[in-house]
Amino acid sequence: QMSRRIGWSVNRPFVAEWAEHIAAWIREGREPYVMVHTPDNTLVPPLARDVHEAIAARIDVGDLGPWPGERAPEPEVGEQLSLL
Repeated sequence: QMSRRIGWSVNRPFVAEWAEHIAAWIREGREPYVMVHTPDNTLVPPLARDVHEAIAARIDVGDLGPWPGERAPEPEVGEQLSLL
């Protein structure tokens, strides 16, 4: 099963309803693929977290984990030495 949600303000009222369907599919042994995006994708991480939380409130789906932009920056490594 695949569920594609575009945008958030328009679709937010339907998250609970879709979370019920997705949780039911998981209980049936299906592996739904849920794709969320926005026109410029800047709001995708919080949107994906909201959808994940709505599903996780109904069935154990594990942790979503950090997005690359949410992680602490990597420690700086020393400059590469010049070959010339």
